[in-house]
Order: sequence, then C-alpha cells, then structure tokens
Amino acid sequence: MLAPNAPRVLIRTAATPADKDAAIRQAAQLLVAAGCIDPAYEASMLRREGVANTYLGHGVVIPHGMVDDRALVRESGLAVLQVPGGVAWHDGQDAHLVVAIAAQSDTHITILRRLTRLIQDEARLARLRTTQDPAEIAAALSEDAPAPGTAGPAADLPYAFTWTVDYPTGLHARPASAWVEAARGGSARIQVRHGAEVADAKNLIALLQLGLRAGDEAVISAEGEDAPAALTRLKAVVTGLSAGEKAAAARAAEAAAKAAAPVAGWNPADPCRIVSGIGASPGLAIGPVHVLGPTEVAVPDEPEPLTSGGDRLHAALERTAAQLKALADDTGRRLGQADAGNFKAQSDLIADTDLITLACQLMAIYALVAVGLNIVIGYAGLLDLGYIAFFAVGSYTAAMLTSPDSAFIKIPYLWTLPVAIAVSMFVGVLLGLPTLRLRGDYLAIVTLGFGEIVRILATIIPAMKGQPGFQNVGHPPGVGADGILLLDQRIEQQG
Repeated sequence: MLAPNAPRVLIRTAATPADKDAAIRQAAQLLVAAGCIDPAYEASMLRREGVANTYLGHGVVIPHGMVDDRALVRESGLAVLQVPGGVAWHDGQDAHLVVAIAAQSDTHITILRRLTRLIQDEARLARLRTTQDPAEIAAALSEDAPAPGTAGPAADLPYAFTWTVDYPTGLHARPASAWVEAARGGSARIQVRHGAEVADAKNLIALLQLGLRAGDEAVISAEGEDAPAALTRLKAVVTGLSAGEKAAAARAAEAAAKAAAPVAGWNPADPCRIVSGIGASPGLAIGPVHVLGPTEVAVPDEPEPLTSGGDRLHAALERTAAQLKALADDTGRRLGQADAGNFKAQSDLIADTDLITLACQLMAIYALVAVGLNIVIGYAGLLDLGYIAFFAVGSYTAAMLTSPDSAFIKIPYLWTLPVAIAVSMFVGVLLGLPTLRLRGDYLAIVTLGFGEIVRILATIIPAMKGQPGFQNVGHPPGVGADGILLLDQRIEQQG
C-alpha cells in the first residue's frame, strides 16, 4: 500500500519509443501532464543523461534531472515506461523499464532502495517487463521487500562509531561511491548497519539498499588488523562529504525560492494557469554543428578457450574502468566534482565481484553445453535436436535438491553434481535403447520429441514449479578477494 506521502506513480505499458531520447521525453510528458514537473524539467533530464549514464542494471534505467533544477519539480512523482521490446540505452545495454524520477526531497532514496532490491529478483523483474497490469508495476515500486541475506539479528563489529545522516538528500549514488572507495582502501571488513539491516561498506548496491535518509542513524563498524585506521579513514570521508551535499541542496533550494518569487513588475492576482502546447516556431540557432557518424562494431564469431575468454573479460573491465576514470576527471574539470561522482559510481558497479563471478560462472556453463554438443554432433555426427533436454534434466535435479522451494531433501550443492550426472545418464540410456539404430532425420525427429516431452513435463508437474521455476538454486561456493563469500547458498538446518 502506498504511504500517505508516497510519490505519484504514472505507468504506461507496451511503449515503443524510437530511441533513448524519445523514451525520456515520453516519461517526462507523463510527469508534465500530471502536474509533477515544469515542462523545462524534460530538458534537464536529457542534460543529466548526457552527463552520466542512468542505467541501473538488468534493463532498469532511472532518468532524472540535474540537482540545480530541482525547483522545476512541483510534486514528487514517478513515470514508468514499460518497453517490452527494449530500447537501446548505452553501449549495447537495452532498457525495458524506464523509471523517471521527479523528487522534491529525499524521495529518490526510497525508490533507489526498492529498485536495487527489485533487480535482484530476476523472476519478478521479467514479469514486469511484459505484464499488461499497471498495478503490478506500481506494487513493485511501492513495496519494501526484505533485504536479501538479512536473516537473524544484526550485530556490530568490534570497532564502531555512530553517525547521523546529515546529507539533505540522503545517501545516494555519488556519496555512496565515495564510501565504497574509502572502504576498499584497506583489508579490514567494514559494515554499515541501519536498524536491523546490514550492508557491506565495499558494495555500492548494498549501501543503496539501506535507503539512508537525512536524520537516520547508522552504525559503521569494522574488524581486522587495520580496523581502527580503516574506520578513521572512512569516518573522515563520510563527514567530509557533508559540506558538499549541503551546498548542493542549498543551491537547489535557492533556485526553487527564486523560481517561486514574484517577478519584477506586474504580477497577476490569481494563480497562473498553464496551458501546454506545441511551439509554432522553435527559433533559430547559429553555431558549429558536430555530427557523430554511426560506427558498426563487428564481433567475430570465433570460439576460444574459457581461460582466454576470462582474461579478455578482465582486460575489458580494466579498460572500461580506465575510460570511466578519464570521463570522471574530465567532467570534474568542466562541471565540478559533484557531477563527476556519477562516473565514479559506475566504476564501482562494474567492479562488483558478485556480478563478475556470476558472469564467469555463466561462461563456464555455456562452454560446457557447447563442448557436449560438439561431441555429439561434431565428432559423432549424430543430429541430436534434444541435447539441451539432458542439460535440463541435470539442472532440475540440482534445483530440486538445493532450492528451498523444493519439497525434496536438501543437500549441499557439490553433492548434487554426481547425482545430476547419474540421473542424466539414466535418462540417456532410456532414450538410447529404442533409438540405437536410428540415424539422420529419424534421429532428429525422435530427439526433438524428447526435448518437447521434457519441456512439457517441467511445465505441468507441480513438483517442478512450472513457469515460475525454482528460486535460490544452489551455486558453486567461492570467496572473493576481500574474503566475502560469493553466491554461497547455505542449507538451513531442519528443526
């Protein structure tokens, strides 16, 4: 249910904007029509997108205006543009949910917290991309889902200090990225607690999920050999940002007061009534025009070993981080350090060890599928159109033995590997016995039918969860460079 002071949520489903600018304009027009923003705020949103990419991840983008243009916001509101087909946003990223934010105060902090938690629920996010029910989208942006991994009482680490948030607009991406940078300067483990919720100070997304507002109390604690020094360094950054955040809020308040003040000369006694329209003549502009020609990037389809692929991914991330640093330095010289902080925040996002680990795991999974398919078709010459069904058999076996959604007995992930192999081999023998003499098109027809049978059974058998599938399936255990467990699904002890 919406809180009494919750922002208005305006939703348009099945939108088909031509490009990124068109998507921002359509979302802005929803806010203009509802009276949430001045029409000039649309141009501010486009300028913000030119300064910093607002792509949050998993097809979700959050276009918003410049800080100094907050006076153009008349009422806090959200405009959601659902684009099922996607719209190209930045460097090959496609946006499916365009969430335009118009915030008068720290409303955006709550929205960021909900969105960062929502992008971790991939099943729900996939439904929101195609649903025809606007109420389902509104509910996702209005509900405070519990933070993942916060079961049990929250405890502070041995060294700690308490800080009351004095950033007027709360902890948003720019100051949060500075916290992360300071926390990663040492080997100590540092956490931030707000109430019962705890976040790793070295993880930007986790910090944003706390949704810290002005006046909230946070306990920042650390443990490890250099914990006191690391905590002192982080405290200096946390408190040192206050002056800049207050100055930015003061400039926005000054602009708002200036906009609300009466202009010199005659002023109408009655409130002004705004009539939206289309300008008959946009005017003339004289100056140099720079045209950036389109460039097609050709990616050759050349398979390579998994190790070299991982090395290329690592090198690409390093080059991207270097380019973002250069952009941040250039933006800091031209527009100031406040706007440069957006690029620093993006650098922290691509350095997220959880995301990199997940990408490497997906590379290994698809490489495994490709190797097996190469053996069956490339070396054995068997036209097997149902090969992926064996992959599904092994996957469902692992899911039913590790997911909390399953009614079967739960075992550690690594123990499921021999079980999944055995089940897949058994299914392969059952299929192979009656089809040993088949070749060519006949084998293709039989294996295609086998693949369809597996798909249908997975859909109609209740124990296999149908279309929603299993949630929180077990993952291979791993430890990151900072000592934090990555994608480690723990099996709860049954009482």
